[in-house]
Order: sequence, then structure tokens, then C-alpha cells
Amino acid sequence: MITIALDTTCMTGGVAVLDGEKLVAEYMLSVKRTHSERLMSSLSTVMKDAALEPSDIGLIACAVGPGSFTGIRIGVSSAKAIAMAQGLLIAPVIGLDALCYGLPEGELAFAMIDARHENCYCASYIGTGGMPQRVKEPSVMTVDEVIGEIRSSGRRHHLRGDGVLAYGTKLAAELGSLAALPSGEDAVIRPSKVAMCGIKAYEAGLAVPAAELMPYYIKHSGAEVKAEGKCPNC
Repeated sequence: MITIALDTTCMTGGVAVLDGEKLVAEYMLSVKRTHSERLMSSLSTVMKDAALEPSDIGLIACAVGPGSFTGIRIGVSSAKAIAMAQGLLIAPVIGLDALCYGLPEGELAFAMIDARHENCYCASYIGTGGMPQRVKEPSVMTVDEVIGEIRSSGRRHHLRGDGVLAYGTKLAAELGSLAALPSGEDAVIRPSKVAMCGIKAYEAGLAVPAAELMPYYIKHSGAEVKAEGKCPNC
């Protein structure tokens, strides 16, 4: 089955194409152009280079959050449009899970997506060699709270995500040998890992039709916060 994966949740976004679990093509870009400007052209490029047609696609894997609210909406709406046009299911993927996909069995990790001002969207995991097992469910945490949890565990944790790039100096200074800082590859969400998480979700019966795909927000948007409770749906 051909799976395409979309990730627009953070500044570094991209697309991937897998045939089964074999990576066929992957395209990533970290520039200030918006995802709406580059997403579909990137997908068109990888599909063309892989000699594939839209009718060849069997599944869409979409990173639904957490991250940039605007980026999430772009990815989700694009996945819905493709799914509706081709009659496909979409496998929703939490980006934090994708960051830790393939974590070696028994190893511990904190995935951290920058939410600014020393706050991160976080979750902690234990590795299985494939789909990671969550230890702590996704939430907004301060960098100090992450440091405190790792210290209290007394165990070495892999740190993954662009939150580590933003606050790595502080994390390294405070945690020392308890922190395994990421390589460049592990500091960003790989669309190919979004695809793998999506395939596992599909196999577990968790893929949904386009109408049921929802963004995954952990905190209110800036507009909702500014409303200060005036909006009944906030």
C-alpha cells in the first residue's frame, strides 16, 4: 500500500511517500515560507519523482498536532481535501509520537515541541523499537518542569523535538548525563516517521474518513486566550 504523510505542525515540515514500510521519497524544508505555499508543491514533487499518480495512494497519514495552530490547520485541511478527492482514509498522528518512533526498546525519552517562552508541548515515552509507548500523556510543560521530572526519575532520557533546539543549553547544563541531546535528525519531526505511525494507526483500525479528522490542540489559541472567557466555545 502506498502511504503519503504530511507534517505542517512546526516550522520544519514536509511530506513522505512509503510503499508498505519502505521509504520511497521524503522532502523536508525549514524556511520562512508558509506551509500553504510549499506543501502541495512538495507533495507533487515527491509523487512525480516516485512515478506515482494520486490514484496510487492507499492511505494518508497526517500530523494533527500539537504545534503551530496555523500550520496544523493547513495540514489537516490539505489531508481532508486529498482524502475527499480520492476516497481515502486518514490516519491522524500525534507529532510527539512521531518524534519518538523507533526509540530503542526500554529507552526513555521526552519529546518537546517549542510553544515559546520556555513552554513546550511534551510527552514522555518508553521505546519499543517501533511505535513508542507513552508514559506521560501530551501536555504543556515548562522547561523547568521537564528538568524536574527527569531529575526525579534519576534515569537518562533521550530528548527530541525542536523544543530541545530552543532550550538545549539549559537542558544540558541542568541535566548533564541524564540528558541525551538529539542529532539534527531527531530534533525535528520526520514525515517518514509520521507515515510509520500512520500505518500503525491504520492497522489498529484508527484511520478515519475526512469528515472525522480533527486538529489536536493542547492549549487555546492566542485569539481564544485574548477573549478571556468571553467566547462560549473557548
